[in-house]
Amino acid sequence: MGADIKTYVARVKQLLCLEQAVRYGSISKAADENYMKQPNLSQQITSLEKSIQKKVIDRHSKGISLTECGYQYYLAACDLKNILTNTENFSPLSERMLGNIRLWTTDGLASIYLAKCFCDFYQKYPQVNLDINCSIKMPKLHEFDMGLVFQKPTVKSLVVVGEQTLHFSLYASKEYLKKKGMPKNLADLRMNHHICSNHSYTTGWKEWSIICKNSSHQTNIENSSVMLLHLIKSGIGIGLLPRIVPQTEKNLVELKNLVPDFAATFYLVVKQGSFQNPKIKALTDIIGHETLK
Repeated sequence: MGADIKTYVARVKQLLCLEQAVRYGSISKAADENYMKQPNLSQQITSLEKSIQKKVIDRHSKGISLTECGYQYYLAACDLKNILTNTENFSPLSERMLGNIRLWTTDGLASIYLAKCFCDFYQKYPQVNLDINCSIKMPKLHEFDMGLVFQKPTVKSLVVVGEQTLHFSLYASKEYLKKKGMPKNLADLRMNHHICSNHSYTTGWKEWSIICKNSSHQTNIENSSVMLLHLIKSGIGIGLLPRIVPQTEKNLVELKNLVPDFAATFYLVVKQGSFQNPKIKALTDIIGHETLK
């Protein structure tokens, strides 16, 4: 069995006193430099010699000199001091991590999911820069490090490291419903209410496309989920939103049982061979913790 903590602490103190005595060439000088009494520092070295039953220094009028055994213990003392010095100068990985991460995603996923992730990431890794590319079209492979996207990549150079399914419902603001009333059914929705839609929703879901085409009043946005959210919040009309959105938007009301359930899966992808990069791994862990549960 190894020694207990008290024994290790005692040995550490003995070795450090030996290192200081050798460094200054004198026990009294070492004691003065370390704000110790000379007998106390001398006693630490004597205790070391008693413990190992060997002499480590020779005392003489001009100071001290190491014995052959003492030289080996002195080297060990130097190694120990270096370890302790490194712990004093140690900085966490978050402070040592530097560089850039190029992230590709859509504006909807960036605003709905990633905003909080970015805050958490910057708190932990303030010296890492995020270059965020919000677009529908996939950039060239050399232009990004990781992505959060709706379409599962087919290229072998990208690896899927997480996925989650988003479920969508119809929402309207309280102001809109106060002014227009609650739709009674799908026919009422199409005939008497204003529908707001993202172009990707109408191209991705056939049933939703039919609803929009047969509606009397419609605002179709090219590709901005953020603009869609703002239009619905401002009371322009009714539209599909991920069910997670109302958790932070208290002014929105879900309109249940009017349309079928719509769902879309999104994927967290990284470039082949990049997943073990500390920066990539750190951001992936935070995104996975926040969104890919």
